[in-house]
Amino acid sequence: MPKIFEYFGLTFYFWTNEHLPIHVHIRKGGCESTFELVITDGVLIDIKLRKDTAHEPLSAADQRKAKAFIQVYYSEIISKWFKVFVLDVPVESEKVEKSVQVEIDTNKIINEVTAINKKIYTKNKK
Repeated sequence: MPKIFEYFGLTFYFWTNEHLPIHVHIRKGGCESTFELVITDGVLIDIKLRKDTAHEPLSAADQRKAKAFIQVYYSEIISKWFKVFVLDVPVESEKVEKSVQVEIDTNKIINEVTAINKKIYTKNKK
């Protein structure tokens, strides 16, 4: 079970017999959640929380913290995945002690809201 990151009480790791899609397990205490990384052309498109009935999930606050971490460190997570599962090379765990800051893409939000408003307007116009 390669541990890849420690971040404010969260432990990020892979199981040794992993499978696609690329995903990372995050544990804190007795709780665990798994996030899948949705990547297109090397760009992180989405982070999906995987349903898991075998473990008590992380708290909502810890899930947000884990997701923010993944948004900032996704390229390092992918690199470690490739090293472990493709190259069969051991990786070092890193302890990150600086809080991550996720920038909100306001243009993306505005475009999505505009598209939704157009759909509503078109639907109501009929």
